[in-house]
Amino acid sequence: MKEEILKLEEELNSFNRDERIAALKKLKGLCPVPAEKNGFVNQHAHTFYSFNAYGFSPCRVAFEAYKKGLFSVGLVDFDTLDGVSEILEAGEILGIRATAGIESRVFVPEYAAKVINSPGEPGVAYFMGAGFISKEKKGSAGEKVINRFREISKERNISRLAAVNLILQDKLEAVDYAADVLTLTPEKNATERHILEALDRKARKKYKGIELIDFWAKKLGEKEGKIQSLLGKSPDLQALIRSRLFKQSGAAASYPGLTEVIKAIIELGGIPVFTWLDGTSGGESDPEALLKLMQKKGVVAANIIPDRNWNFKDPAEKELKVKNLKAFVSAAKELGMPLIAGTEMNKYGQSITDDFNVPELKEYLPAFIEGACFFYGHTLLARLAGKGFYSVWAKEKFPVIQKRLEFFTGAGRKFEPGITKEELIQTLES
Repeated sequence: MKEEILKLEEELNSFNRDERIAALKKLKGLCPVPAEKNGFVNQHAHTFYSFNAYGFSPCRVAFEAYKKGLFSVGLVDFDTLDGVSEILEAGEILGIRATAGIESRVFVPEYAAKVINSPGEPGVAYFMGAGFISKEKKGSAGEKVINRFREISKERNISRLAAVNLILQDKLEAVDYAADVLTLTPEKNATERHILEALDRKARKKYKGIELIDFWAKKLGEKEGKIQSLLGKSPDLQALIRSRLFKQSGAAASYPGLTEVIKAIIELGGIPVFTWLDGTSGGESDPEALLKLMQKKGVVAANIIPDRNWNFKDPAEKELKVKNLKAFVSAAKELGMPLIAGTEMNKYGQSITDDFNVPELKEYLPAFIEGACFFYGHTLLARLAGKGFYSVWAKEKFPVIQKRLEFFTGAGRKFEPGITKEELIQTLES
């Protein structure tokens, strides 16, 4: 049975959606619900629709969450909603609360002179929408914004790849964007990490052993011993390649504006979410002011990547970032903003969930669970009854935002995956 399970788990990463769903249903039958659920969450997992370090599909992400006994799991892919329906279906099959989101970058004019959470890019912010129930509709304003995200990303990718190919041209055949990069992701939504993977593969195909070490040592300006130590650790080697050969792109104003993106997210059925980095930038130095601006613009919730805010060997760095995290969480709670958290899984070594039992995170877990409940409650009611957070029904029933937040949070906690449309509507009307 173990071999069959391993085979089916690999099938979860097939580029064929029907094969993935079929494999997931078989796995559900072979793998019972974990006896002990840890109650953890991951509301920020990337999949192979953008970049997952393990090549995980939405089905595989959901299954890993199921095996670990997570309370909730959320997909967040860069510049695409391609995985939305799959993660929600997988959640229903497995009986785990599942949500879907998108991440990209936006321009915040009020912070044009300050770095926010995108290092080296003043005025630019990584930003999310969460709680989607479907892919964007053709011809909608939301689709135009997502297409713009992808076009900007494509232009950056092609520009950076051209520059790197120029640097390596005397020793390595050029990496072809269409043939070598786009083929690494099912819907051709490539990221910078796909380029790094393609570069790594191209070099390993041409060079072996000492020749490969010599090639990268010279091109990266690094000692041979250092390169040798990284050859068995592709992610670490790729990180070094990125730091030495990839340059930051400028044109912050070319990104869609924050107001435009918030409007598009709401039109597409999602909820705007600000993403916190670690509080060390000029833009994040005053989390209360930043969140007040975001809330004024229409942002409802905030996202945290826990590992970036506590897990450091240097005691001084750790102390600073833990302090910054506390200030941010306090500001978000004061403003009544739900909080969600998760690990991206876009680097090797990242698990399906953070360890929320560590002292630095344990006190925040209840808030993260509440945030997961809020987004699941919105997702469930929107999907089954057309009564999501921004619906006419919700606005009329709960005109005060805070009361509406409390209702959807309660719904997400109360209703389990698998509830029927009829049962849900009957409960809402009673």
